Amino acid sequence: MKLINVLIFFIGLSSISCFSIFANNSELSKIQMNKEQKIKSIVKELHHVALIADGNRRWARSNGLSPTEGHRQGFIKTMPYLSEELFKLGIHTVTLWCFSTGNWKRDNQEVNNLMQYYVTLVKNFLPIAHSMRIKIIHLGRKERIPSLLQKELSVAEKETAHYDQHTFNVAIDYGGKDEIVRGCKKLAKRDINFSNLTEEQFNESLDTAGQPYPEPDLIIRTSPEDLRLSGFMPWQSHYSEFYFTKKFGPALNRDDLIEAILDYGERKRSFSK
Repeated sequence: MKLINVLIFFIGLSSISCFSIFANNSELSKIQMNKEQKIKSIVKELHHVALIADGNRRWARSNGLSPTEGHRQGFIKTMPYLSEELFKLGIHTVTLWCFSTGNWKRDNQEVNNLMQYYVTLVKNFLPIAHSMRIKIIHLGRKERIPSLLQKELSVAEKETAHYDQHTFNVAIDYGGKDEIVRGCKKLAKRDINFSNLTEEQFNESLDTAGQPYPEPDLIIRTSPEDLRLSGFMPWQSHYSEFYFTKKFGPALNRDDLIEAILDYGERKRSFSK
């Protein structure tokens, strides 16, 4: 009898444990469903998300890896994946800032490695662009980047030019001040009367000209130490909301994007009204 009682006790305990696990999983599922519903509501007004991918080298050092591995993880795996996830969530425009005009000051070998990774990034993302009807647009200068990368960007832009479901801006050799200076030069060539220059005319001189949502609604910057824009889209970001995460770029995941969007959804944007 004692053995039977012991068996009954453990069977009962096991049932309680299973029920507890099921209940916890069910509760987690409800929380996740509620988040997903909120996201669907938020993205109706959230059209453009920009990612400032920072901290690749620091992530690598913290994991005992070389800076090269940090860049590889950031630009071949993490950032392309997160960009695709943003499109799946319903975001129309995603801008990924890969390389600034100031990054040319880095070690030559590091720059060469980065340029090779960007070639891979564009190549790998092109099939995704075709499947999701994403227009790929390069922001920044083309003449200073390697010819192979120029070619891959030009091919991607040409093959996706007719898509209008989404826009993917790849910012390479991009700097906000540089963009404004180049924009002014474009206007000068058009013999614009600068005394009567309008914001609309200036918008059309920028790298984001003609896009349905050229101004980021939300800018996400990775890395715990950098709470600044570092010259990213100074003209287009005048009403942008900022979200700074303590994670380094390669460590960012889909849940982090969800949290950033939910945080954005709690903010009130008055646009100076």
